[in-house]
Amino acid sequence: MDGGLVLAGDCRSDSPGHCAKYGSYSLIEDRVNKVVDVQLVQSSEVPNSSWCELEGLKRSVGLLRGKDLHLATLITDRHRQVAKWVREELSPEGTRHIILMCGTLPKVWGRHWMQLQKSVTNYSCGGLL
Repeated sequence: MDGGLVLAGDCRSDSPGHCAKYGSYSLIEDRVNKVVDVQLVQSSEVPNSSWCELEGLKRSVGLLRGKDLHLATLITDRHRQVAKWVREELSPEGTRHIILMCGTLPKVWGRHWMQLQKSVTNYSCGGLL
């Protein structure tokens, strides 16, 4: 895409609180309304379940870099580990980070959530790129 990708990303856990076994990190291209990647992270792969979001994002960005795709804008919630990593790793490359405040991401993603559900039905791990 001209000017790079504009992606919105978030993680969903299999259970509430800090005891999740799996976290599913999803990236959606905002301009074309398509799921770009879904990463499943098991909490045993990271220090604890709250790290699943950061690990999922790192894996997705690694996949994009491997395909020589430029990430122009990343839209996330205000997860502190993600904000720090984006500031240190992606901002120097020119990626703009937009942080949406708590509760606004599902409203902004409204139509995207339905697309995500349809795209991920019968999904097998490995990414959609």
